[in-house]
Amino acid sequence: MKLQASNFYSFFETNEHKTINYLVGLINQTHFSYGGKILTPFLTLREQFILSQLLKVSKTECYVSFFGGYKSIDGEAERKRALLFSDKQTSIDDVSFEINAFEISYNSKFNELSHGKIYAALHQLGVEFNSFGDIVNQGSTWQFFVNQTMADYAEQELTSIFKIKIKLINVPLEEVIIPDQNYEETSILTSSKRIDNLIASATNQSRSAVKQLVESSAVKRNWVALLPKQLSSSILPGDYISVRHFGRFQFVVEEGETKRGKHRLRLKLWRTKKRG
Repeated sequence: MKLQASNFYSFFETNEHKTINYLVGLINQTHFSYGGKILTPFLTLREQFILSQLLKVSKTECYVSFFGGYKSIDGEAERKRALLFSDKQTSIDDVSFEINAFEISYNSKFNELSHGKIYAALHQLGVEFNSFGDIVNQGSTWQFFVNQTMADYAEQELTSIFKIKIKLINVPLEEVIIPDQNYEETSILTSSKRIDNLIASATNQSRSAVKQLVESSAVKRNWVALLPKQLSSSILPGDYISVRHFGRFQFVVEEGETKRGKHRLRLKLWRTKKRG
């Protein structure tokens, strides 16, 4: 049966209906093409989350694999392409995602690049930004990911970044930079799995302070602003919570309960770096 995008609107924000229409269309197209495969542009974390939820809720015979150019025990890309397929036995490897990696060659002795400068330069190429994946670096070495259909264009057109002369060099995916993962894993105790309790415990603030943050639109759940009425809802494994001026965290798993009935939750924490 063909999925109707409107059946999923109530699960998401109104401004995400266009994204849902697009992703449901891809799911239907994949499901009704025998042995078919569809490769998306680079998706944000939120778009990946929505696609995964649509497949989970719809229970259709359509499967997905995500890849953004690198994945190791030290971390993986945030922006990823999704490969949708209808045959569970489909063979998939890194090549299936049609991703190129470029290293930016420039005179680093007299010039300095930054994520913001590279991001702006890619935007100025005049193509959809979903053609590009993560921008990563180690020290003064910078690399970025692009879908293969745009690789030649990017190589020809991107010759300078903020008046810094550059040259793009193809890098095999096996040799790309794996950026440092600036998170720590920790366990916290909380009286319940309510979102306000968890945020209060993770940020060492009172629930009233957390409520004020939410009312000022300073808190997001899975990249969508958290509403005051949602503070009493339960956190779910895999949920991301971001708090302005604190950073973000992900609820990984519940490790158990104490004898006094408190929940021990495992979190990944990304703290905001304070400027010196």
